[in-house]
Amino acid sequence: MEGQEMKLPTFGDDSWAEHGGYMNAKINKLEQQFLDNAKNSGIQKSNLFSGISIYVNGHTNPTAEALKIIMMEHGGIYHTYERPHTTFIIASNLPDVKVRKMMPSKTIIKPEWIVDCLKENRILDHKKYLYNFNHKVSQPKLAFGGKNEDDTKKARTAVNPNFLSEFYSNSRLHHISTLGLALKDYVNDLREKHQGDFPGRMEIMLPRRKISGNTSGRCGKAIMHIDMDCFFVSVGLRSRPHLRGLPVAVTHSKGGRRPNSSDQNCKDPSSIDEEVAEEETRNIMGGSVAENKSISLAEIASCSYEARKKGIKNGMFMGAALKLCPDLKTIPYDFVQYREVSYILYDSIARYTLDIEAVSCDEMFVDLTDLLDSTGISCEDFVTHIRDEIKRKTNCPCSVGIGENRLLARLATRKAKPDGQYFFPQEDVTQNIAEVSLRDLPGVGRSTCEKFRENGWITCGDLQCVPLSRLQRDFGSKSGENLFNLCRGQDTRPLNFSRQRKSVSTEVNYGIRFTKKAELETFLRQLSEETSRRLREVAMKGKSVTLKLMIRAQDAPVETPKFMGHGLCDHVAKSTQLPAFSDDPDVIFKAAWKISEELAIAPEELRGIGIQVTKLNKAEAAKSPQSSSLVNLFKQMQEKAKNEPSKTLPAEEKKEKVTENLPERPELDPEVLKALPDELREEILRDYTEWRKAQGASHVANSQMKVSSPLKKRKLEMNPEPAQTTQSPVKMEKPKSKPNPISSSNILGKENWMRILTKWVNSGDAPKACDVQHLSRNACEFIRAKDICNLYSQLEYLFLIIDQKDNCAWHESYRSIASEIQHEMLLIYEIKLKIKENVSCKECSKKQEQRFEPKKPIKYTKSL
Repeated sequence: MEGQEMKLPTFGDDSWAEHGGYMNAKINKLEQQFLDNAKNSGIQKSNLFSGISIYVNGHTNPTAEALKIIMMEHGGIYHTYERPHTTFIIASNLPDVKVRKMMPSKTIIKPEWIVDCLKENRILDHKKYLYNFNHKVSQPKLAFGGKNEDDTKKARTAVNPNFLSEFYSNSRLHHISTLGLALKDYVNDLREKHQGDFPGRMEIMLPRRKISGNTSGRCGKAIMHIDMDCFFVSVGLRSRPHLRGLPVAVTHSKGGRRPNSSDQNCKDPSSIDEEVAEEETRNIMGGSVAENKSISLAEIASCSYEARKKGIKNGMFMGAALKLCPDLKTIPYDFVQYREVSYILYDSIARYTLDIEAVSCDEMFVDLTDLLDSTGISCEDFVTHIRDEIKRKTNCPCSVGIGENRLLARLATRKAKPDGQYFFPQEDVTQNIAEVSLRDLPGVGRSTCEKFRENGWITCGDLQCVPLSRLQRDFGSKSGENLFNLCRGQDTRPLNFSRQRKSVSTEVNYGIRFTKKAELETFLRQLSEETSRRLREVAMKGKSVTLKLMIRAQDAPVETPKFMGHGLCDHVAKSTQLPAFSDDPDVIFKAAWKISEELAIAPEELRGIGIQVTKLNKAEAAKSPQSSSLVNLFKQMQEKAKNEPSKTLPAEEKKEKVTENLPERPELDPEVLKALPDELREEILRDYTEWRKAQGASHVANSQMKVSSPLKKRKLEMNPEPAQTTQSPVKMEKPKSKPNPISSSNILGKENWMRILTKWVNSGDAPKACDVQHLSRNACEFIRAKDICNLYSQLEYLFLIIDQKDNCAWHESYRSIASEIQHEMLLIYEIKLKIKENVSCKECSKKQEQRFEPKKPIKYTKSL
């Protein structure tokens, strides 16, 4: 209760859990004391800082105690400990270890903000008081050779046209993930092409290899888990043997100390790298390398066991690592070698069995049951043999764990490291797993571990004492049952030997710094092309496109601590369904851009962008492209025209045809007119006659006005956004760029386009998706060619013939074409064509109403 002191249990009491643990209870008590003192002391002067809470970190001026009094006097809240809901962290000077822990999660500002707010008697913009970390990162930046300062700034962001290729050529995560996926596909291909023989089995079955009667360590099921030791480091040391036994890390940062004379004499490439890196660091930062390396924010991807003994971990910043181990040696990434070693590893196992579940480039599960039964070799002997083979071929060590299921195999590998093998005992599994930490169980993350700690559960043995009903109550039915089994060593998850790819994606969360919408559009096109390329690499097409966006969090600084990184972000993802399976980059882009328009997020707030294609179908990609009815119709008409004698035009029409400056118009086709309803045919003939008269009068008067419609005498009307005014295409301001020519294959560019469209609409019950896409692309060509007058005529005619059909599929096809055209108009002219976009159909109207019913609001999730 407010105003009452919280009574805390003693250390011997077991009721801490209801307070969230001892520390939570202590923090809550301190906050309550502050509120009580502020309320009862009578010193409050104003509510200036109402709703604002601060946590002071380190020495400040004013002091922490003075800031506490200020917050108490002016309605703010002072947190003795940093809390998730703390508004601001106040700091004047922070050591690197605190920077590493705090920067990603909170807004840190200088104490001068509080002082100045008091002086002005108002809350000032805190962004002007952001803590200046003054970190110059020694990690190399993605630069593309800008000639001046402005070019250089652009070159380091996704605005640069070469950014995407440069990013993927340097991205560690990209190389790792694509290599892992490639290896999974590689195993699938090996299984499909396998002829049934394993040369490795024949070798170990020779008399000198076969071990008779020795089956110790065997069980009914034998699952092997292979994990290469410190993979990146081990591969890097193959060409740097002089660094073996030393603390070594793989990172983009090249900040190593100057090698001694013996190192220089050996002429090893890594020594030269270190020397050059030292010189580069000195030139960029000034001062000694040792002074500057301590502030490096480059992350360590992998480190040797010698480095781990010094307290260094994967993912740690170089600055913090060098404080723990000043003699840490750094080596660069070598993705070519990682790929080579990975394939050697998988090929080595494939000589004996293809019961392989590929996990990553350096890790896999293997079911040895059939192999051991067919060869008679003991499990221990085979594991020793395969580890020796892998080390001989790659010069890299690996650790192997064996168990009767995948959980026990993985836990055994932890015992085997480094460079060893371990067999999880089959007897008394529940007892043997009791000492295993709960955080080592699969699916147990940070939040689950926190719940475990709050209840005092640390090991599997602790969880074995908890009844199933309690676990299901606290963690849910399925998760609770899963935890109940896992803590007893029971794992029913089978190995997945033939894993089908479920998605193909292209994501970038570095260097995303846009200033205008056009830059975002260009980058989305590039991402779409890359996604399309990846789909074709795996011979897949997809039916669903998801746009993933990382948006700068509300309180996150504009400039992130890591150079061009994403910082603290909100994540948004939205999907749309394609009309047909596709790997077309234009189709993917239009779907992604449509989502982007709907979300309407300011380009400058974006920090990460991804396109993911799901609902994949390999069989669909293998099919020959769907034949286009439109193209076939055109070809048929072309062949027919070749075999027919040429028609002679009347003398009057022939004269008008060659008159200078007279707009070209397609002649009315009798077959087209015959296929139309009577009312529509009469209207076309009437309007066509009026158009001919108007053209003749306008030519005689030498007028510059052009009448655009072949059906009705009227100007082309444009509808700018948001004002509802109209304008003629002649007066419309067009882009300064040169118009693109209409391609020779464009259906709408042919003289008999009206006839082709009429036959197409009357040819079937529903249009093919490929025809709709084909016609949309043809129409958009006219926009890029700046031939809006003819496009308007074509759209008006298409609307009239589709409007006559009592078929919603055709109505939807027209809406789709019109939507694509309006999108292209907005991109080029920033206005829309004033055309009819919806066919008057009651069924279509009902579907539209159902489609645009209010949707649930988008949920945002915060992530680093």
